[in-house]
Amino acid sequence: MKKANYIIRLFRGDISLKITFWIWFIIINIVLSKSIEFLFNKQTIKELNISSYLVIIISIIYSLYLLFVFIAIWRSSTKYNGPKLWSILSKIVVIANSIHFGHTFYEKSLLHFNDEKRIKFEINNLNSNLPYKISRDIIFTKASIKDKNIFYTYKLNNFKHSKLHGINRQLFEDDITKRLCNDIESKNLIYKNYNFVLNYKNNSNSLFTTVTVSKDNCDSININQKILKEILSKSTNY
Repeated sequence: MKKANYIIRLFRGDISLKITFWIWFIIINIVLSKSIEFLFNKQTIKELNISSYLVIIISIIYSLYLLFVFIAIWRSSTKYNGPKLWSILSKIVVIANSIHFGHTFYEKSLLHFNDEKRIKFEINNLNSNLPYKISRDIIFTKASIKDKNIFYTYKLNNFKHSKLHGINRQLFEDDITKRLCNDIESKNLIYKNYNFVLNYKNNSNSLFTTVTVSKDNCDSININQKILKEILSKSTNY
């Protein structure tokens, strides 16, 4: 009689519990989970331009792999002829990890499909690393969200009172607005009707200016940029 394929035997629980548990669950799973964790890092996603669809596909494949291994461990532990304790402990590990993975998968799914959950999660992570020095003169001190308004607070660290008065606030605010409207992540949120409210404070913690960026602001910038492109294209034809 022809021997069944190794993967089929593994799934049936015919491979030893030691190999099924330590090789397929511990070693291979750690390598896969760490690789996925690196791949799904926000910076890596941005640098490699990984689409959300690819994230979902890889997550589903990894989930199916874990399901396969959990079934293999359960069946192998049932057929295990050694001390009963190892069989029981193996099944406890499967149950505990199934519950943990299910909860984690559910939470991560919410982060991908629920903007509000994802933003709150990112803001909490952001605040844990604040204050953050953006440049010699600007320190990012706080982030928060209320309704569909995302608040960022900055401190103008080395600006003296006289220097702040010399700054053209309109140009300053226009520059901030353009930066946000041209940033892909910020722009996506703005066009989902989220508003960015940026508060800039001086050394004495007094408010220097507040910049609010909404969909209307970005629409105006887009219109102005189109007009400028048309003017420039016409001028090159003369």
